[in-house]
Amino acid sequence: MLSLISTLIKTFFGYLTQIDYDIGLISIQKLNKRLANTNLLNFYKALIFYGKSKTYKIVKELLGIIALNCQREKPSTRDKEQLKDFPTLVYTINNFWNDPKNFFAKA
Repeated sequence: MLSLISTLIKTFFGYLTQIDYDIGLISIQKLNKRLANTNLLNFYKALIFYGKSKTYKIVKELLGIIALNCQREKPSTRDKEQLKDFPTLVYTINNFWNDPKNFFAKA
């Protein structure tokens, strides 16, 4: 259960970073690798023992780390073709859902 909560917190920080730093996409894989639970230890301690200002400072530091290290790179052509890239997969499904006749005409 704690692992799930930790992953949700990391993902939330990723979305906050996208908003604060105006980043296109955050790599969830890089995010989970970079923000190991040891990196989040200061955040957890601040939530429990310190006030809002200390917690805010630590969150800003974490968002800076995410902005520098977790930006999503362009997927390879092979990943796009095999639909292993999640945004490409969602885009393809959306195009099929909106207009299936045109989708099959292009294929």
